[in-house]
Amino acid sequence: MSPIRDICITGTDTDVGKSVLSLLVMKILRANGLDPLYLKPFQTGCHSPSHPYSDPSFVLTLMGGRDEARDSVLYCFREAKAPYFAAREEGKKIDPAAFKTFIQEKRALGRPLVVEGAGGALVPVTERLNVIDLLAEEKFVHIVAARAGLGTINHTLLTLEAMAHRGITHPFVVFIDRDGSTEPVMIAEHMEAVARITGIRPVASIGRMCCIETEADAMAERLLPLLRALGVESA
Repeated sequence: MSPIRDICITGTDTDVGKSVLSLLVMKILRANGLDPLYLKPFQTGCHSPSHPYSDPSFVLTLMGGRDEARDSVLYCFREAKAPYFAAREEGKKIDPAAFKTFIQEKRALGRPLVVEGAGGALVPVTERLNVIDLLAEEKFVHIVAARAGLGTINHTLLTLEAMAHRGITHPFVVFIDRDGSTEPVMIAEHMEAVARITGIRPVASIGRMCCIETEADAMAERLLPLLRALGVESA
């Protein structure tokens, strides 16, 4: 098996399930003998990375707490806003160079990275740069977390177009039905539309989990087509 490239998970919107997808990717990588490192460079809406409601706390607690949440975050802001505005609220600025150094330092540890973005792809992190502008500068395998319900075709196509404009031409797409309210036939139609219009065929869909603590391992199996595409075979 060839070395796994670092993975970046970008959303079509906020609250689409990026953290759930990050958790599932982490679990299946670990199940295949790898030692992935989860990163959330820009965390907003909590007082600290270790806060129970933070994304790092959610992911790493369910991974068994092997990594410290505080080491997974570069910037943490209290207000649940776009990173640029959350930073401004506290009289701070996000430094793109610091982000680049952060990624380089984590890569030096020799573990595959699973990097979760903030909000949607075009959420601002500075006055001129969006989340995807920073992420596109790094050599990631990009996975788009897309909401499964009505309206997702538009959001997904716009996200893929923005990514292509920044040189990200072959991302993977995973549809997530967080509340289980979308009919399977509609999800299939969404996947068909994205593939037909962009040539990018979504690789998986994830349905509702009643209890993520007990169902995450089984749900991770839904990502086997994605992980095989990345070069990971099921153990």
